[in-house]
Amino acid sequence: MLINAEEFKENVQKFLEVAKREEVIIAEDGKPTLKIVPLRDNKNRKNNLKKKQQVFELIDKLAGAASDIKDIDVDKAREERILKIE
Repeated sequence: MLINAEEFKENVQKFLEVAKREEVIIAEDGKPTLKIVPLRDNKNRKNNLKKKQQVFELIDKLAGAASDIKDIDVDKAREERILKIE
């Protein structure tokens, strides 16, 4: 929700309630200057942190696998993929 600063000043309590559910962006002279966002609960933060850790672990594994490949030939890699499918 985008509102101007004067509107926010006149209805602070109303927009604080709105900000519990969605972002409230406050504009001065027609330009967005502030954003009020709802806080996430701890459960969501922990789940997000766990997902990020899993992504980083996967990246580490993939990077390790890629570093083991010294001489890669596109044609040879393509042939190996085809053989695995057959």
